[in-house]
Amino acid sequence: MILTLLGIVVAVAGLAATVQNRLGSPDIKLLVPSHGARWIRQNRPFKLSGWGPTQEVVFFRKRVTVPPGTKSCTVTVQALRACFVLWDKRRVLAVKPEEWKQAHEVVLNDLTPGEHEFEVFVEDSFGPAALLVYTDGLDLWTGPEWEESLLGEKWEPVALADDAAPPPLAQAFRSPLKALAVSLWWLGPLFAGLWGLWLWSTRNEAGPSLPNWCSASRCRWVVIAAWFVLAANNFLKLPAEIGYDLPSHVDYVRFIADRGELPYASDGLQMFQTPLFYAVAAVVYRGLTLLLASETALLWLRWLTLLCGIAQVEICFRAGRLVFPNRDDLQMLTVLIGGLLPMNVYMSQTLGNEPFCGVLSALILLWGWQTLREPDAAIMRRQWSAGVLFGLDLLSKMTALLLTPVIAGVLVIANRLRGFGGVLLALARTFGAAAVIAGWYYGRNWIRFGKPLVGGWDPARGIEWWQDPGYRTPWQMVSFGRSLFAPLHAGFYSLADGFFASLWLDGNLSGMDAPPPWNMTLMLAAPWPALLLSAAIAAGLVRAVFCRDRALRYSLQLAGVTLLLYLAAFVLLWLEVPAFSQAKASYTLGLTPVYALLCVAGLDLLPAHRFVRGAVFAFVVCWSVLVYGAYFVL
Repeated sequence: MILTLLGIVVAVAGLAATVQNRLGSPDIKLLVPSHGARWIRQNRPFKLSGWGPTQEVVFFRKRVTVPPGTKSCTVTVQALRACFVLWDKRRVLAVKPEEWKQAHEVVLNDLTPGEHEFEVFVEDSFGPAALLVYTDGLDLWTGPEWEESLLGEKWEPVALADDAAPPPLAQAFRSPLKALAVSLWWLGPLFAGLWGLWLWSTRNEAGPSLPNWCSASRCRWVVIAAWFVLAANNFLKLPAEIGYDLPSHVDYVRFIADRGELPYASDGLQMFQTPLFYAVAAVVYRGLTLLLASETALLWLRWLTLLCGIAQVEICFRAGRLVFPNRDDLQMLTVLIGGLLPMNVYMSQTLGNEPFCGVLSALILLWGWQTLREPDAAIMRRQWSAGVLFGLDLLSKMTALLLTPVIAGVLVIANRLRGFGGVLLALARTFGAAAVIAGWYYGRNWIRFGKPLVGGWDPARGIEWWQDPGYRTPWQMVSFGRSLFAPLHAGFYSLADGFFASLWLDGNLSGMDAPPPWNMTLMLAAPWPALLLSAAIAAGLVRAVFCRDRALRYSLQLAGVTLLLYLAAFVLLWLEVPAFSQAKASYTLGLTPVYALLCVAGLDLLPAHRFVRGAVFAFVVCWSVLVYGAYFVL
């Protein structure tokens, strides 16, 4: 309990402190309504592709009637970013781009009764133009009754900052409810058959055991075999261009293969990524080009990520055995939920570094659960192996840095009985090994850019881009629900919607402008069943605090704290980079066993009656079949 509470406090306090420090920066485009006024923007649909250094210039206006007796009025203006204000075509205020975070007041004197025109010219050279205006004397609160124009000629109603219509592509498919209803003709009988089979097989069993014909180990091999069948089937059926930022990942691989050296972060769009996956892929690519054409060799590189996806099945199985010993039923559910987590299934079929980093992160978590369960076994070997894994993970993606406090916490707990010296020695071995393996890369960045961490959004790279919506609002931070009805590109709506839609289905269509050849009806049927699994994960987090079984509590606390840390960092990144594509769960791919374990821990809170257990078993298997069918290309 202490570990979970401490993790929650650290995560929330760290997030709050960082947000508080960053909110004042002009780089954080958080548009907060004020005094009853709402931020407004140009009424244009959001664009799926990114923008370069594109300048957006918008005129906003409102006709207002000054009542008799009003001689002056103070108007407060805040614009994203530069603006100048006109009252009856006379300039009364100008604001520089770097001052956009400040609310500026303008006093309108010598007002005359009658209709007047209040105009604001807003210009943003690196994002969308937006405006907030309020006053206590006139009807000038920004809202839907304002008008906007690009050239000051054709005026149209504005859009509110929180307005986000579903992309045209998302409207071309069935809604999730209709997709689920269409799929019930076979899901319903399958559920009934599985439930009945469970009840018949366990009629003489006592307790929550599996039927005799079923076991977690056997389930693991079935899922792995199914993965290989899916991989072989989809290998040549998937488009060559499928995958997030695929051309940039290919450029990275070819850079190393052709030049025999590592690029710097400023050499390409994805070359800020740490190099291990690309170095491995380049070696394999060079070998394949001796036998195959270059484009064919690139297709065969997909097997690197496919094998990573398959490896997550085995990791989930082993994690289930550690966390739920002597519970074959819970271990089987862990294999099914983790092994067929939609995010892992679709991400592992495209070329990129995320699945590679995900496997290494999952292995580190597996090490953590094993160390908590058996703290006295192979102490030194485990410390060195954790350091090697962590170092390799740090060379796979910078996201691995989030595991630093998790690893440190496990080492402290496992070695606390050995005194301060034992804890310090364990930390030194693990992090020393990691520093030897990965430190050179971050030092190389420091020498070149003056900082060890260089992200894709970093100005030091000299690569300018932005993506809609281009800002954040409080409503985007707290709202959820639209992904249940329109999950495709749900990152336009809110943080939670984007995360949910990319965790439980390919909500961003693997970065393609056209839908991949997935079975879209089955894929779009996923959100509502996934809502139940999400509730189970939340229940698992609560159980991590109140569980009476000490060993299980520690294991769930490790999972819960890790998830909270990743979510805190996810929110910060979402604020820093106001692009719809940043609200995607694939950044947490390394937490695949965490999602599975917490979900199963939550499901285990349901009554132990075999009717309920049979229904849970049937539901999870039906969900697994639904996911598998969604990403099996016909």
